[in-house]
Amino acid sequence: MNEKYEIFPNISSVAYYSSFGQYICLSKYNEKESLDKLRSVSKDDFTIELLSTLNHELQHWIDHTSTVWGLENTIKIYNAINSKLNNKESDFWRIASLMKDYKQSSYSEYYHVVHNKTPFSGLENRWSWNISMGLKFDHDGCVHPNNPIIFVRFNDKKGEPISRTPISIHSFLETNSMYKELVLKAKILQTKKNDIVEYHIKQKEFLKDNLRWIYNPELTVYSVNSHAVSNILGISDISLSMEIASQLSTFILNMPPDFYDKIPINKYFNSFKERALLFVSQKDKGFIFLNILYNYKDSFTRIGKFDLENLLKDSGLPTTLEIETLVKINAEKLYSQIINGPLRNKLEIIYHNGIRLLEKRGSFNQNVVDFEYLQSINFYPFILWGDKFLDLDSIDNDLVMHKIRNQIDLNFEEWYIFEEYILKQFGIFSNICGI
Repeated sequence: MNEKYEIFPNISSVAYYSSFGQYICLSKYNEKESLDKLRSVSKDDFTIELLSTLNHELQHWIDHTSTVWGLENTIKIYNAINSKLNNKESDFWRIASLMKDYKQSSYSEYYHVVHNKTPFSGLENRWSWNISMGLKFDHDGCVHPNNPIIFVRFNDKKGEPISRTPISIHSFLETNSMYKELVLKAKILQTKKNDIVEYHIKQKEFLKDNLRWIYNPELTVYSVNSHAVSNILGISDISLSMEIASQLSTFILNMPPDFYDKIPINKYFNSFKERALLFVSQKDKGFIFLNILYNYKDSFTRIGKFDLENLLKDSGLPTTLEIETLVKINAEKLYSQIINGPLRNKLEIIYHNGIRLLEKRGSFNQNVVDFEYLQSINFYPFILWGDKFLDLDSIDNDLVMHKIRNQIDLNFEEWYIFEEYILKQFGIFSNICGI
């Protein structure tokens, strides 16, 4: 996997999701032992860790195939590959467009800064936060006055900086994956209720684990959306903050483009109104996330209970039922963007199953989709286990290309070889285009 062409953040060698190849790597886990553990009724600590890791990476794949943003990006990937396979130079702009997307979407790698890696030591040392704005660099390496970026800065109780991170595509995706882990662990915790002593021990561990990750300076890309919900709405319940953050994050990944102009800019942003207007015109997802929360703040404080309909209403948006209809229409419109080529059939299978998953989980991630459900519909990505040896030298590259052009299914090694070849070609093309 070439990490510089990845949309989904990866800070661990234990597991990652490859957005270009659309496969999951679980390098820490052996296949047979892991599958046996997954089938087991009892859930020991190893199995819980395995399930958490697997479902975290699966959620990335789910978001990549069953949100409007994800489907659009998946179509761009396959269209770019098909344009190369078709050798149609007039379509090579699709390659350049895709590579720009990859490089621009990974800006959190540069703009995310960790000042202090001191582990969280207790609620008496909880962080403070504030929102700030800056300017992005353009392709010539110059700061562009019309290209703003929004940050969340975290400080310790003495006011010393801990971390600065933008709210970006990365944070939306990680919010959903971390929430997926939380739901899984909470579900397993409920099975311990018959043993009161064990239940209370596990419950304390569960709460401590939540605090450890949400106050981990190196994981603020993962936790920033939940922090925003907690701080803006004044919520101390981490689980509730994560649930709201996940629903809002998923909505923004599905949000119809014309909604951006309809949402009133909250008075909180009056001091930098010009930049706020630029964020809206550029359809900046991070700004809209914060703006919607600020629009909802007074209503939530008054009622004291989260209501998704009220959150939408306070930003001048339609009801959830109306939004579900609009999102489905926009997702179905994406089909017309698919171009012909050797991988069209493969893409169509992903697209149609993605629409099915979108309907299952909803535009706000109301219904969490798990591995069991994906297995039941036979729709899940390749999984590269830790004990899998990729004998790439034995792969006949000409045979792989023959299979691709004749739409014959590839095994994982063949797909991996093909993906690496295409990425290399795309990298060369990007260089000559000055991208």
